[in-house]
Amino acid sequence: MDDSLQELQRIVLEKMNQLDFAIDKIEELQKIPLGWLRKDATQRHGVTRFFPGVDLSEGNLSAKDVRKVDLHRALVEEKYLPYGEYVLFHEYCHCLGHAGHGAGFKSLEKIWPDRKSKALGRQLTTELRHRMAKWLWTCPSCKRSHPRRRRSNGRFLCRKCKVYLIDEQGGAN
Repeated sequence: MDDSLQELQRIVLEKMNQLDFAIDKIEELQKIPLGWLRKDATQRHGVTRFFPGVDLSEGNLSAKDVRKVDLHRALVEEKYLPYGEYVLFHEYCHCLGHAGHGAGFKSLEKIWPDRKSKALGRQLTTELRHRMAKWLWTCPSCKRSHPRRRRSNGRFLCRKCKVYLIDEQGGAN
């Protein structure tokens, strides 16, 4: 496991210990391998990967059913580290028996102490989309632009102005 992932895991498990999670649960979570999402991921920041064939119904899951947790590389960058802690905690909530985002999952997720860190998620998504964009779909009327990986070729309308968007070379690539 990468050193930065180990440090992130250490921080999150320490906070979970302070939040009175059972020691045996923390020890189970510590055994789950951590890895990276694909470098071109823009929308997804973390994913819990269960073993194939595992029954994903609520109440039947445990950390032993988890094959791996993958995180976006940007989550260990200094400015996104608080959000990275939140995302790993979010994924650990899945590992503790909640495959979906139902009421049990949400009540568990709400105990994370740093609620403001979740807001960094939108900022990260926007930054990643701009990083990966090869094209900007721009409205000639209101000048709003939308970073995209492919050309629009005049097929899409601005939601606000109802005029066709124009392709412009853009983004970091």
